[in-house]
Amino acid sequence: MIPAARRGPGPAMPRVASRAGRAADVAMAFGGTAVVLVVLATMLIHTGAARSLPKRTDFGLLVMACAAAALVYAVLNRERGLTLARDVRGRLRPGERMVETFAARLLREPEDGRSVVGPPVTFVITNMRVMLHRPSIGLDLQFERELDQVTAVRELGPAPGVLMQACVALELEFSDASHLRMIMTLATAHELTPVRTWYLKRRARHVRALVVRTEGPLPNFPDQDLSMLLEGGEPTVRILAMEENYLRVLTDGAGRERELWWYFHWAHMRVGPVEPTRLEGLPEDWLRLKLLFHESSSMVVCGRPASILRVREKALASGAGETASAS
Repeated sequence: MIPAARRGPGPAMPRVASRAGRAADVAMAFGGTAVVLVVLATMLIHTGAARSLPKRTDFGLLVMACAAAALVYAVLNRERGLTLARDVRGRLRPGERMVETFAARLLREPEDGRSVVGPPVTFVITNMRVMLHRPSIGLDLQFERELDQVTAVRELGPAPGVLMQACVALELEFSDASHLRMIMTLATAHELTPVRTWYLKRRARHVRALVVRTEGPLPNFPDQDLSMLLEGGEPTVRILAMEENYLRVLTDGAGRERELWWYFHWAHMRVGPVEPTRLEGLPEDWLRLKLLFHESSSMVVCGRPASILRVREKALASGAGETASAS
């Protein structure tokens, strides 16, 4: 096994904030604006009354109304963000985390072929799934798709916007032949680009898996424990890159300057049979696989059946041995 190495500086994924945090920032901005407007309105009303300037007084009342509107928007936006974050957290699996959310509107095509702007939604990307959050019903459980079910993301060009905003249409295609069409403002679509490149782009040799348990040290470095693959000792999503002669374990979604690489040669590995995950909170059809390195270290990964079977078949085809049991 080659020692873990750190890549040099390179283009990094932007650090994404939680939806609740962004809602708090927006609420603070509008709340601060409301305070400034209240002060301005009070001054206008006071001077207008003192100097018998009715137009200034009327303008002060208008500014006060704008302050009230800004305050109401701040409260509503904060509550909407907290509701979204709470709903998503309630659906998260072990090792799953919310990556980012994007405001959008559904794009519909009735029988006459014309595109019609639908209701507003929030497009949610986690490190395992994509979701839709609707303001009226919360998370749309019938929509959820795994990241490896996204087969393509296409830009369909300019689209009709709301409030004269420049918008672009996007289409997501899924492996079950369904699709999702949305429109986003150009600014939102720009924010989506780096996240989309990492989480929604298929890579032929990459498999997204959940590392649930490790034992022993790194094979050639007994002073370093294999548990570094787990963040805080908890199940952690990793990318398994299946190269010709070795398996690489990559960090998921981190900037390149923070990305660690671990190499495990297929010929120095044994794999167990696939078994049910037996981990609460994961889908019932997920499978687990134990990878044994030099008889002294091991790693247990789990994921969607097709992904785990791909890893095992690749290992055996590249020279790995078999164990009789995964335990």
